[in-house]
Amino acid sequence: SSNKSAYGGLNLDPKLIASSFGKVATADLTEDVPQQLEMDLVKSLMFMTCNTIAQVAYLNAKLYNLKRVFFIGGFIRNNMYVIKRISYAINFWSKGEMQANFIRHDGYAGALGALIN
Repeated sequence: SSNKSAYGGLNLDPKLIASSFGKVATADLTEDVPQQLEMDLVKSLMFMTCNTIAQVAYLNAKLYNLKRVFFIGGFIRNNMYVIKRISYAINFWSKGEMQANFIRHDGYAGALGALIN
């Protein structure tokens, strides 16, 4: 498999971040970058960013013994890929003990925060 050869004989699951960057790491970027490679790069960066956001949120929720984690913001708003990825990651790391929640009308969150202070 291409994942096996790209990582020194390791047979990595294609869903892993290291594996998803495999096409980019082995590509010849001295010429024009093909559109498919650009799409692979963007998807890999989104995957990595979502996993990082979810892991930091999970670790903080675990620290404070919380079962629900709320996400808001322009990066998440109306982006089903991001919502699914973060939900999956929270569920995975918490072994189903935590739930990711996404605020639909998050434009008012900043106003509420200002009101509290």
